[in-house]
Amino acid sequence: EWELPAPDDVFAVGYSTEKCGFGLRPSDLDAALRSALPRSARHLGKGRAAFVEAFAAGDRWQRLPFVRRLRAAVPEIPRPIGALIALEAALADPPPVDLVALTLSGDVDPEGPLTLGCVELVESPLDWDRTLGGGPLSSRGMAMVAVVRGADGSAVAVELSSAAVAACAAMAGGAGVTVGGRGEVAVPTEERAALIAAGIWVVADH
Repeated sequence: EWELPAPDDVFAVGYSTEKCGFGLRPSDLDAALRSALPRSARHLGKGRAAFVEAFAAGDRWQRLPFVRRLRAAVPEIPRPIGALIALEAALADPPPVDLVALTLSGDVDPEGPLTLGCVELVESPLDWDRTLGGGPLSSRGMAMVAVVRGADGSAVAVELSSAAVAACAAMAGGAGVTVGGRGEVAVPTEERAALIAAGIWVVADH
């Protein structure tokens, strides 16, 4: 005799699925969007319904968090709203924390070769912090934001200077990059220290 678990136990989405078509209807996806990415949902405005319907039609069933499936649709969404969705999705599901890197961050030589830690780099609207705090969505340009997970499990977002962005691009190949005053890319001391402390940059042989 076989006993099948209830759908709520299988899908474990955090809300009842019994009377809502198991979360696949546009109305359910709209509720999920407003719950997971509230600022993006707000700034989508009247275009939210069309976005949700397009996502429902093109979404693939896969074992990925809802925000990550939304993130895959971002390239089709014009900036700045697409950039805001990408940032909010990264904050809702940040990369895994590297506790070793955070523990050893105080011993890292800021003048030595560094590389990227467990970080997601997200092109974001200018004044993104104000937007996430309930402010307007800026269309004046973009900024690069590094998203990591802190030791307590919460997301940490740090805006990068142009020099730090260049250093991250050089690190993307996996090689160590020196970012001191005489390094391959000159990044100010205070910013270097902050990025190392957050685990965004780690020692190259870590």
